[in-house]
Amino acid sequence: MESLETLKRNMEIMMPYGSGSFYSAFFESSNTDSQSLSNNNEISNLLIDINNRYGMSLTAFQMDHIFQIFMTFSNIQDEIEPDRLTSFEYFLNEDDEFLIYRKSGLGLTNIIIHDEECIAFSFIGKNPGERELIFLDDDIFYEKLAYKFFAK
Repeated sequence: MESLETLKRNMEIMMPYGSGSFYSAFFESSNTDSQSLSNNNEISNLLIDINNRYGMSLTAFQMDHIFQIFMTFSNIQDEIEPDRLTSFEYFLNEDDEFLIYRKSGLGLTNIIIHDEECIAFSFIGKNPGERELIFLDDDIFYEKLAYKFFAK
């Protein structure tokens, strides 16, 4: 059975883009400690930055999955489809969730890596009803996750 806090967080994640208190506060705040990627940056430099900024706060689980995701992004950029990789940002929030996210004209796409060994993908569309939340199991196909992340 899910805890009340988990249910509350899931409900908030599924709120339409811009209407949930978490997202409203997040986008209005200029105090977020985020970094972004443009096609000119090297992903390995971003991994070094993540380690320098958050290394002491991230679990081994989080670091492993961050590494796997970023290496997949690098593979897309270098070998598969370089134009597919668009700007994204990342940061560690106060709930110890490492967020990799990108805003587009359609909404907000997230990869959420929680310190309690939980990974989720979410899309919060700007239009009501355009929402998706998928909890990922142990057998993550990182390339599929990466393409889904950059799809919208």
